[in-house]
Amino acid sequence: MKIHAVSVCSLFLVLGILLAGCGTSQGSATPTPYPTPEGTTYTVERGDIVIDVELFGRVTPKAVNVVYFQMSGHVADVYAQVNDVVTHE
Repeated sequence: MKIHAVSVCSLFLVLGILLAGCGTSQGSATPTPYPTPEGTTYTVERGDIVIDVELFGRVTPKAVNVVYFQMSGHVADVYAQVNDVVTHE
């Protein structure tokens, strides 16, 4: 019974301390003023973000294949241009 009475008194003491800080203040709270930022201001416009990147390096093939032809000789003329569609007649 004595232990129960001590624990109840301790509980009331802790609750009293906690609730003492929950009271209302007499004046209204003043917000902390933020300093006015100093510096350059910019006008912002909507648009795409473009990032130009210039890279330097060396390109090496993943695999090297030797090509063999069925005929030997030289190519005299090429009758097609780059990106032309070539069909077999």
